Amino acid sequence: MKIGYDYQGAIAASDRTGEPIGVLDHNLKTADNVYSTYDDKIDMNLTHLGELRVRAKHMCDTINTDKKIIHIVDRESDSIAFMRGLDEDKQLFLLRGKKNSTVNYYDEKSKQTISIKQSELADKLAFGKEVKKIVYKKKKVTIFANECNITISRDATKMIAGKNGKRKLQRTKGKTLKLRFIVERLVNDKNEVVAEWLLVSNLFDEEIDAKTLAQWYYYRWKIESYFKLLKSSGFNLEEWQQKEPLALFKRLLIISNASYSYLENCK
Repeated sequence: MKIGYDYQGAIAASDRTGEPIGVLDHNLKTADNVYSTYDDKIDMNLTHLGELRVRAKHMCDTINTDKKIIHIVDRESDSIAFMRGLDEDKQLFLLRGKKNSTVNYYDEKSKQTISIKQSELADKLAFGKEVKKIVYKKKKVTIFANECNITISRDATKMIAGKNGKRKLQRTKGKTLKLRFIVERLVNDKNEVVAEWLLVSNLFDEEIDAKTLAQWYYYRWKIESYFKLLKSSGFNLEEWQQKEPLALFKRLLIISNASYSYLENCK
């Protein structure tokens, strides 16, 4: 049997404090199967983002709440196919973008829509509004956030096997998405940018400004504490010696809730 696991998990967090509310769905993927808390027939051929799209819809369909659910995903989610999928499923998202990804932006100077890399568009935006002061890598910094509207119309791409056995790039056209582009910067006392995150969201709400979206993305650091407990600073998941996937998955479910309880008690 091939040895190797891919853990996929989701946590609900408060929009006001960022504190974890509860552990949601889990998957443990092996070379032969996917063990899951929400679907025992997950397609093994789904990509990570393909499965995440299915899981996101399942969570929204089954969580009993009258509040909006916003899916916050890190840089791996900068896939136009993934964004179109979430948008088609009527899922709200806040995703971290990659610097070289291309978007469309209406340039006031030239009075025309231009295609531009996200890093270059970020350079056009000033620091914007102050979000909060924090300690980052043991130094005091201030978070700033600014935003503009964009569209994304690029083709979705993926590598597929050709008739001759060689892999080739497949392009798929799709709906043009209207999104918000948010630049979140961490600035030190010398007015230097020490970190910058490029975010995109399909949440258009007059009551939710760039500061709020930046705050929500900042909250993801608290979620990282949960995964740190699982992997290294608590239960040392990556050092487990169990070879039976189902046994490992059951143990994982127990310690995931223990990690959540620990974080609750540390508030």
